[in-house]
Amino acid sequence: MTTIVFTILFTMNRFECILFAIHHTCYFSHVYTHTQTHTHNNNCM
Repeated sequence: MTTIVFTILFTMNRFECILFAIHHTCYFSHVYTHTQTHTHNNNCM
């Protein structure tokens, strides 16, 4: 019983971590692209 509960919690936690990682990877990728674009525009000026 305890093992099943632990497995469910562990799986949910890992799933949450994966979603969290995907979300932040997308967010940082967006911010990085945005920053690069602004830096490029400033250099053009």
